[in-house]
Amino acid sequence: MSKITLNVTFKDIVTERNGTKTISFGAKNLKDWQVEEFVKEIETMANSNDLGLKMELSKYRKGRSINANNYLWELIDQISEIVKLPRIDVYKRFIKDVGVFEIVPIKAVAVDSYIEKWSKNGLGWFCEILGDSKIPGYKNIVTYFGSSSYDTKEMSRLIDEVVMEAKELGIETLDEKQLKEMKENGKVNTNK
Repeated sequence: MSKITLNVTFKDIVTERNGTKTISFGAKNLKDWQVEEFVKEIETMANSNDLGLKMELSKYRKGRSINANNYLWELIDQISEIVKLPRIDVYKRFIKDVGVFEIVPIKAVAVDSYIEKWSKNGLGWFCEILGDSKIPGYKNIVTYFGSSSYDTKEMSRLIDEVVMEAKELGIETLDEKQLKEMKENGKVNTNK
């Protein structure tokens, strides 16, 4: 299941007549598209689980290091602003370019259901229909795996692709030594 991380400040607790507690938080410096994607992700998570959602809070600490996934999303956010595309579309393009996928034959009548279920694995989990399979009544589907399932080598390849495009767009990136450290260890100290 996906995980959403936001830096927030506590605002208020209101007790409703039925005893339900409504807890409010504020998040500064969010762009409209970030709020829209945040709401979509919450709705997706809520609709995929009859048990509700689990919320975890922790004290914010200014970190000395960034992990590979955070860095990936930081660059994707900057790229999406420059190219004027939603960050999810930019992310999916990179997922497709890196090419961690499987081609599976699915009964033609079950294709839509399969694609819907596959996409509930996370943002980068999506499918494309290639066409008819050699098996009568089946379609070949390309199933892309989101970066949450990537091993170190696959994640390194994804980061390399994103960094390359970021540089082409004039976005400042980590230096080669820091990138190597992050790809090997999953995080990098940025205060060296």
